[in-house]
Amino acid sequence: MTSSSRKLPAGIEQLPSGTYRATVHTALGGRSRQTFATLDEAQAWQGLEKIRNKRKGSRRIHPNAPGKLSLSAWWADVTQRTAHEGSTNDTYASYWRCHVKPALGPLTLRDLTGPGLDLWVGDLKAKGLADSTISRMLGMLSGVLTIAVKEHMIDANPVMAMNAKPKPTATDIRALSRTEFERILAASTEPYRSLWLLLAFTGLRWAEGAGLLVRNVNLDEAWLKVTQSSSRRHGVKPPKNRKIRTVGLSPDVVKVLTPLVVGRGGSEFVFAQPSGEPLDYHNTRKRAWAPAVATACLSDPQPGIHSLRHSAATWMGESGMSSTELRDVLGHASIVTTEKYTHSNSATLDRMRKAFE
Repeated sequence: MTSSSRKLPAGIEQLPSGTYRATVHTALGGRSRQTFATLDEAQAWQGLEKIRNKRKGSRRIHPNAPGKLSLSAWWADVTQRTAHEGSTNDTYASYWRCHVKPALGPLTLRDLTGPGLDLWVGDLKAKGLADSTISRMLGMLSGVLTIAVKEHMIDANPVMAMNAKPKPTATDIRALSRTEFERILAASTEPYRSLWLLLAFTGLRWAEGAGLLVRNVNLDEAWLKVTQSSSRRHGVKPPKNRKIRTVGLSPDVVKVLTPLVVGRGGSEFVFAQPSGEPLDYHNTRKRAWAPAVATACLSDPQPGIHSLRHSAATWMGESGMSSTELRDVLGHASIVTTEKYTHSNSATLDRMRKAFE
Protein backbone atom coordinates (compact mmCIF):
# COMPACT_ATOMS: atom_id res chain seq x y z
CA MET A 1 0.00 0.00 0.00
CA THR A 2 1.46 3.41 -0.96
CA SER A 3 1.64 6.25 1.50
CA SER A 4 -0.84 8.22 -0.60
CA SER A 5 -3.49 5.48 -0.28
CA ARG A 6 -3.34 5.02 3.47
CA LYS A 7 -4.63 7.35 6.14
CA LEU A 8 -2.03 9.87 7.21
CA PRO A 9 -1.22 10.46 10.89
CA ALA A 10 -2.74 13.47 12.59
CA GLY A 11 -0.83 16.65 11.87
CA ILE A 12 0.67 15.41 8.60
CA GLU A 13 -0.66 16.25 5.15
CA GLN A 14 0.53 15.36 1.67
CA LEU A 15 1.01 18.40 -0.55
CA PRO A 16 0.26 18.50 -4.31
CA SER A 17 4.01 18.26 -4.95
CA GLY A 18 4.03 14.83 -3.29
CA THR A 19 5.96 16.02 -0.24
CA TYR A 20 4.69 15.77 3.33
CA ARG A 21 4.12 18.68 5.70
CA ALA A 22 4.18 17.94 9.42
CA THR A 23 2.62 20.29 11.96
CA VAL A 24 3.14 20.39 15.72
CA HIS A 25 1.33 22.71 18.13
CA THR A 26 3.69 24.26 20.65
CA ALA A 27 3.16 24.63 24.38
CA LEU A 28 2.78 28.39 23.96
CA GLY A 29 -0.08 28.08 21.49
CA GLY A 30 2.03 28.51 18.38
CA ARG A 31 2.60 26.15 15.52
CA SER A 32 5.76 24.60 14.04
CA ARG A 33 5.84 23.19 10.51
CA GLN A 34 8.34 21.41 8.28
CA THR A 35 8.07 19.80 4.83
CA PHE A 36 9.83 16.52 3.95
CA ALA A 37 10.30 14.30 0.94
CA THR A 38 8.99 11.17 2.68
CA LEU A 39 6.30 10.32 5.21
CA ASP A 40 8.82 8.57 7.48
CA GLU A 41 10.91 11.73 7.74
CA ALA A 42 7.85 13.81 8.49
CA GLN A 43 6.75 11.41 11.26
CA ALA A 44 10.23 11.27 12.75
CA TRP A 45 10.49 15.05 12.89
CA GLN A 46 6.99 15.36 14.31
CA GLY A 47 7.84 12.92 17.10
CA LEU A 48 11.00 14.84 17.88
CA GLU A 49 9.15 18.15 18.06
CA LYS A 50 6.53 16.71 20.40
CA ILE A 51 9.24 15.54 22.77
CA ARG A 52 10.93 18.92 22.60
CA ASN A 53 7.65 20.68 23.38
CA LYS A 54 6.91 18.44 26.35
CA ARG A 55 10.18 19.56 27.86
CA LYS A 56 9.03 23.19 27.43
CA GLY A 57 11.55 24.27 24.87
CA SER A 58 14.58 22.54 26.39
CA ARG A 59 17.31 21.68 23.87
CA ARG A 60 17.97 18.39 25.73
CA ILE A 61 16.22 15.47 24.07
CA HIS A 62 15.15 12.34 25.91
CA PRO A 63 17.42 9.31 25.25
CA ASN A 64 14.44 7.39 23.90
CA ALA A 65 13.83 9.87 21.07
CA PRO A 66 13.02 8.18 17.73
CA GLY A 67 16.02 6.21 16.47
CA LYS A 68 14.62 6.26 12.95
CA LEU A 69 15.28 9.97 12.50
CA SER A 70 17.15 10.40 9.23
CA LEU A 71 20.05 12.76 8.69
CA SER A 72 17.80 14.70 6.30
CA ALA A 73 15.18 15.25 8.99
CA TRP A 74 17.84 16.18 11.54
CA TRP A 75 19.49 18.58 9.09
CA ALA A 76 16.17 20.33 8.48
CA ASP A 77 15.58 20.64 12.23
CA VAL A 78 19.05 21.98 13.06
CA THR A 79 19.27 24.44 10.18
CA GLN A 80 15.88 25.84 11.16
CA ARG A 81 17.25 26.96 14.54
CA THR A 82 20.81 27.86 13.60
CA ALA A 83 22.04 30.43 11.13
CA HIS A 84 25.22 31.53 9.43
CA GLU A 85 26.12 34.68 7.57
CA GLY A 86 24.79 34.80 4.00
CA SER A 87 27.66 33.38 1.97
CA THR A 88 28.47 30.70 4.54
CA ASN A 89 24.84 29.58 4.63
CA ASP A 90 24.79 29.41 0.82
CA THR A 91 27.96 27.31 0.79
CA TYR A 92 26.61 24.88 3.38
CA ALA A 93 23.30 24.57 1.53
CA SER A 94 25.22 23.74 -1.65
CA TYR A 95 27.35 21.13 0.13
CA TRP A 96 24.23 19.54 1.57
CA ARG A 97 22.21 19.54 -1.64
CA CYS A 98 24.96 18.36 -3.98
CA HIS A 99 27.08 16.00 -1.92
CA VAL A 100 25.76 15.13 1.55
CA LYS A 101 22.04 14.60 1.06
CA PRO A 102 22.23 12.26 -1.98
CA ALA A 103 24.58 9.84 -0.20
CA LEU A 104 23.85 10.24 3.50
CA GLY A 105 20.47 11.96 3.80
CA PRO A 106 18.32 8.78 3.89
CA LEU A 107 20.47 7.15 6.60
CA THR A 108 19.36 7.36 10.21
CA LEU A 109 21.65 9.17 12.62
CA ARG A 110 22.59 5.89 14.27
CA ASP A 111 23.46 4.31 10.92
CA LEU A 112 26.23 6.87 10.36
CA THR A 113 29.64 5.40 11.20
CA GLY A 114 33.26 6.43 10.89
CA PRO A 115 34.10 3.69 8.35
CA GLY A 116 30.99 4.57 6.36
CA LEU A 117 32.05 8.22 6.22
CA ASP A 118 35.54 7.12 5.13
CA LEU A 119 33.98 5.36 2.12
CA TRP A 120 31.88 8.43 1.33
CA VAL A 121 34.96 10.66 1.41
CA GLY A 122 36.68 8.21 -0.96
CA ASP A 123 33.78 8.64 -3.41
CA LEU A 124 34.06 12.44 -3.14
CA LYS A 125 37.76 12.31 -3.94
CA ALA A 126 37.05 10.03 -6.91
CA LYS A 127 34.70 12.73 -8.22
CA GLY A 128 37.53 15.24 -8.09
CA LEU A 129 36.61 17.26 -5.00
CA ALA A 130 39.56 18.98 -3.35
CA ASP A 131 40.66 18.04 0.16
CA SER A 132 39.91 21.59 1.33
CA THR A 133 36.31 21.31 0.11
CA ILE A 134 35.84 17.88 1.69
CA SER A 135 37.35 19.16 4.95
CA ARG A 136 34.89 22.06 5.10
CA MET A 137 32.05 19.66 4.31
CA LEU A 138 33.07 17.35 7.16
CA GLY A 139 33.29 20.33 9.49
CA MET A 140 29.73 21.25 8.59
CA LEU A 141 28.53 17.67 9.07
CA SER A 142 30.42 17.34 12.34
CA GLY A 143 28.74 20.47 13.69
CA VAL A 144 25.27 19.08 12.96
CA LEU A 145 26.15 15.73 14.54
CA THR A 146 27.70 17.35 17.60
CA ILE A 147 24.30 18.88 18.31
CA ALA A 148 22.79 15.40 17.97
CA VAL A 149 25.21 14.10 20.62
CA LYS A 150 24.41 16.97 22.98
CA GLU A 151 20.69 16.31 22.58
CA HIS A 152 21.10 12.55 23.20
CA MET A 153 20.12 11.52 19.69
CA ILE A 154 23.37 9.57 19.26
CA ASP A 155 26.09 8.50 21.67
CA ALA A 156 29.11 9.79 19.72
CA ASN A 157 29.96 11.88 16.68
CA PRO A 158 30.86 9.46 13.84
CA VAL A 159 33.06 12.08 12.16
CA MET A 160 35.43 11.73 15.11
CA ALA A 161 35.70 7.98 14.39
CA MET A 162 36.97 8.40 10.84
CA ASN A 163 40.36 6.90 10.00
CA ALA A 164 41.76 9.67 7.79
CA LYS A 165 40.02 13.02 7.57
CA PRO A 166 41.31 15.23 4.73
CA LYS A 167 43.25 18.26 5.87
CA PRO A 168 42.44 21.74 4.59
CA THR A 169 44.77 22.99 1.88
CA ALA A 170 45.65 26.46 0.71
CA THR A 171 44.03 25.88 -2.67
CA ASP A 172 42.31 28.96 -4.05
CA ILE A 173 43.28 31.26 -1.15
CA ARG A 174 47.06 31.55 -1.32
CA ALA A 175 48.81 34.88 -1.62
CA LEU A 176 50.44 35.73 -4.94
CA SER A 177 53.99 36.92 -5.41
CA ARG A 178 54.39 40.29 -7.12
CA THR A 179 55.72 38.51 -10.21
CA GLU A 180 52.72 36.19 -10.38
CA PHE A 181 50.36 39.11 -10.03
CA GLU A 182 52.09 40.98 -12.87
CA ARG A 183 51.67 37.93 -15.08
CA ILE A 184 47.94 37.84 -14.35
CA LEU A 185 47.64 41.54 -15.15
CA ALA A 186 49.51 41.03 -18.43
CA ALA A 187 47.08 38.27 -19.40
CA SER A 188 43.97 40.33 -18.58
CA THR A 189 41.92 42.87 -20.51
CA GLU A 190 39.94 45.87 -19.30
CA PRO A 191 37.98 46.45 -17.18
CA TYR A 192 39.14 43.29 -15.40
CA ARG A 193 42.79 44.33 -15.28
CA SER A 194 41.77 47.45 -13.35
CA LEU A 195 39.51 45.39 -11.10
CA TRP A 196 42.32 42.95 -10.24
CA LEU A 197 44.58 45.90 -9.44
CA LEU A 198 41.95 47.46 -7.19
CA LEU A 199 41.35 44.24 -5.25
CA ALA A 200 45.04 43.42 -4.86
CA PHE A 201 46.12 46.94 -3.87
CA THR A 202 43.25 47.66 -1.45
CA GLY A 203 42.25 44.27 -0.01
CA LEU A 204 38.59 44.75 -0.92
CA ARG A 205 36.46 41.63 -1.08
CA TRP A 206 35.09 40.74 -4.51
CA ALA A 207 31.56 41.77 -3.53
CA GLU A 208 32.83 45.12 -2.21
CA GLY A 209 34.65 45.85 -5.47
CA ALA A 210 31.58 44.84 -7.48
CA GLY A 211 29.38 47.06 -5.31
CA LEU A 212 31.68 50.11 -5.43
CA LEU A 213 29.85 53.29 -6.46
CA VAL A 214 31.39 56.21 -8.33
CA ARG A 215 30.46 58.65 -5.55
CA ASN A 216 32.48 56.65 -3.03
CA VAL A 217 35.77 57.18 -4.88
CA ASN A 218 37.77 60.34 -4.11
CA LEU A 219 40.54 60.60 -6.71
CA ASP A 220 41.87 63.95 -5.48
CA GLU A 221 42.52 62.70 -1.95
CA ALA A 222 43.29 59.12 -3.07
CA TRP A 223 40.79 57.13 -1.04
CA LEU A 224 37.54 55.24 -1.43
CA LYS A 225 34.81 54.37 1.04
CA VAL A 226 33.42 50.84 1.34
CA THR A 227 29.70 51.19 2.12
CA GLN A 228 28.12 48.19 0.40
CA SER A 229 28.70 44.90 -1.38
CA SER A 230 26.99 43.21 -4.30
CA SER A 231 26.29 39.57 -5.15
CA ARG A 232 23.97 37.72 -7.51
CA ARG A 233 22.07 35.98 -4.70
CA HIS A 234 21.76 38.80 -2.17
CA GLY A 235 21.89 41.89 -4.38
CA VAL A 236 23.27 45.09 -2.86
CA LYS A 237 23.69 45.02 0.93
CA PRO A 238 25.99 46.41 3.65
CA PRO A 239 29.56 45.05 3.63
CA LYS A 240 30.46 41.99 5.69
CA ASN A 241 30.38 42.68 9.45
CA ARG A 242 28.63 45.95 8.49
CA LYS A 243 32.05 47.60 8.57
CA ILE A 244 31.90 50.85 6.62
CA ARG A 245 35.51 51.87 6.15
CA THR A 246 37.88 54.15 4.25
CA VAL A 247 40.68 52.65 2.16
CA GLY A 248 43.71 54.46 0.75
CA LEU A 249 44.54 54.33 -2.97
CA SER A 250 48.03 54.00 -4.43
CA PRO A 251 48.98 56.09 -7.50
CA ASP A 252 48.52 53.01 -9.72
CA VAL A 253 44.97 52.49 -8.48
CA VAL A 254 44.10 56.18 -8.87
CA LYS A 255 45.38 55.99 -12.43
CA VAL A 256 43.25 52.99 -13.44
CA LEU A 257 40.13 54.27 -11.64
CA THR A 258 40.24 57.74 -13.22
CA PRO A 259 38.70 56.78 -16.60
CA LEU A 260 36.15 54.60 -14.81
CA VAL A 261 34.98 57.39 -12.51
CA VAL A 262 35.42 60.79 -14.17
CA GLY A 263 32.30 62.03 -15.95
CA ARG A 264 30.02 59.31 -14.61
CA GLY A 265 27.03 59.57 -12.28
CA GLY A 266 27.64 59.11 -8.56
CA SER A 267 25.10 56.29 -8.25
CA GLU A 268 26.69 54.21 -11.04
CA PHE A 269 28.78 51.15 -10.31
CA VAL A 270 32.46 51.68 -11.06
CA PHE A 271 32.65 48.19 -12.58
CA ALA A 272 29.42 47.50 -14.43
CA GLN A 273 27.91 45.33 -17.11
CA PRO A 274 26.61 47.02 -20.28
CA SER A 275 23.18 47.01 -18.61
CA GLY A 276 24.52 49.09 -15.74
CA GLU A 277 24.26 46.21 -13.27
CA PRO A 278 27.34 45.29 -11.22
CA LEU A 279 29.64 42.57 -12.51
CA ASP A 280 28.62 38.99 -11.71
CA TYR A 281 31.20 36.93 -9.81
CA HIS A 282 30.61 33.59 -11.53
CA ASN A 283 30.68 35.06 -15.04
CA THR A 284 33.77 37.13 -14.24
CA ARG A 285 35.60 34.15 -12.79
CA LYS A 286 34.75 32.00 -15.79
CA ARG A 287 35.30 34.52 -18.58
CA ALA A 288 38.11 36.69 -17.20
CA TRP A 289 39.89 35.30 -14.14
CA ALA A 290 40.27 31.63 -15.12
CA PRO A 291 41.63 32.39 -18.63
CA ALA A 292 44.10 34.93 -17.23
CA VAL A 293 45.38 32.49 -14.60
CA ALA A 294 45.71 29.76 -17.22
CA THR A 295 47.67 32.07 -19.52
CA ALA A 296 49.91 33.18 -16.66
CA CYS A 297 51.00 29.53 -16.12
CA LEU A 298 51.23 29.77 -12.34
CA SER A 299 52.37 26.99 -10.04
CA ASP A 300 49.86 25.01 -7.97
CA PRO A 301 47.73 25.59 -6.05
CA GLN A 302 45.97 27.72 -8.61
CA PRO A 303 44.72 31.00 -7.09
CA GLY A 304 41.15 32.23 -7.02
CA ILE A 305 39.93 35.82 -7.10
CA HIS A 306 39.91 35.85 -3.30
CA SER A 307 43.68 35.30 -3.44
CA LEU A 308 43.95 38.98 -4.38
CA ARG A 309 42.66 39.92 -0.93
CA HIS A 310 45.12 37.55 0.74
CA SER A 311 47.89 39.02 -1.39
CA ALA A 312 46.95 42.55 -0.35
CA ALA A 313 47.06 41.58 3.33
CA THR A 314 50.45 39.89 2.89
CA TRP A 315 52.00 42.81 1.00
CA MET A 316 50.65 45.42 3.41
CA GLY A 317 51.92 43.39 6.35
CA GLU A 318 55.35 43.17 4.74
CA SER A 319 55.36 46.96 4.37
CA GLY A 320 55.12 47.40 8.13
CA MET A 321 51.41 47.96 8.74
CA SER A 322 50.31 46.74 12.17
CA SER A 323 47.73 43.99 12.70
CA THR A 324 45.29 46.59 14.02
CA GLU A 325 45.69 48.72 10.90
CA LEU A 326 45.27 45.68 8.70
CA ARG A 327 42.09 44.73 10.56
CA ASP A 328 40.62 48.16 9.93
CA VAL A 329 41.66 48.35 6.28
CA LEU A 330 40.44 44.83 5.47
CA GLY A 331 37.16 45.24 7.39
CA HIS A 332 37.60 42.27 9.69
CA ALA A 333 35.40 41.98 12.80
CA SER A 334 36.54 44.24 15.60
CA ILE A 335 37.37 43.05 19.11
CA VAL A 336 34.82 45.59 20.24
CA THR A 337 31.73 43.90 18.86
CA THR A 338 29.54 46.97 19.14
CA GLU A 339 31.76 48.97 16.81
CA LYS A 340 29.99 49.49 13.50
CA TYR A 341 32.20 52.04 11.80
CA THR A 342 35.96 52.23 11.46
CA HIS A 343 37.77 55.47 10.65
CA SER A 344 41.32 54.96 9.38
CA ASN A 345 43.55 57.94 10.20
CA SER A 346 45.70 59.70 7.61
CA ALA A 347 48.92 58.01 8.79
CA THR A 348 47.37 54.57 8.23
CA LEU A 349 46.23 55.53 4.73
CA ASP A 350 49.69 56.90 3.91
CA ARG A 351 51.36 53.64 4.98
CA MET A 352 48.83 51.68 2.93
CA ARG A 353 49.55 53.75 -0.21
CA LYS A 354 53.32 53.38 0.23
CA ALA A 355 52.94 49.59 0.37
CA PHE A 356 52.04 49.65 -3.34
CA GLU A 357 54.35 52.37 -4.63
